[in-house]
Amino acid sequence: LEEKREGVMRLLRSGAYLLLVDNFETIADAAVGEFLQNLPEPSKALVTTRERKLERAWTIPLKGLEEAEALALIRTEGRRIGMPALERAEGAVLLPLYTATGGAPLALKWAVGQIKQPGQSLKTVLAALHEAQGNLFDQMFARSWGMLTPEAQRVLMALSLFDVSASWEAIEAVSEVQHFALDEALRQLVQMSLVD
Repeated sequence: LEEKREGVMRLLRSGAYLLLVDNFETIADAAVGEFLQNLPEPSKALVTTRERKLERAWTIPLKGLEEAEALALIRTEGRRIGMPALERAEGAVLLPLYTATGGAPLALKWAVGQIKQPGQSLKTVLAALHEAQGNLFDQMFARSWGMLTPEAQRVLMALSLFDVSASWEAIEAVSEVQHFALDEALRQLVQMSLVD
């Protein structure tokens, strides 16, 4: 392991590299943090995290969209998934959704996708957002997962095995969801902004 680490350090010293570490808070190995703190110049690391764990780092907090941008995104998503009422809604109607999500684009997209599901409305989705405890994204994903059909759940799990886009045949083979059921599962996943 030490030999591999030294090889990586030699590589980083030989030129400028940018390392990207996503969801740093999920990494349990303290050596990764130590490694990132001691990167040789001119290499840099971009680290995304929900918890501040690195001592020597520039912190750039990310905020949600501004109100006008968020309302435009809600309307665009409404158009994308075939909800003309949402697309044409007055700002005052959509404003509570912006407030409840803090303008976070992904949370807004998920919320709009949930509104499209049978038995859901803006009111029920807002109530769920206000009741969320802890991490909003964990809560929204859990709620979205519960709304998925069993076939859509299997397809989503299968898609996580592909690091790039997958062919129709590959998705069918891995998920064991086929024909019309696969069409419907993918339609629901796209509507709910769980896949592109």
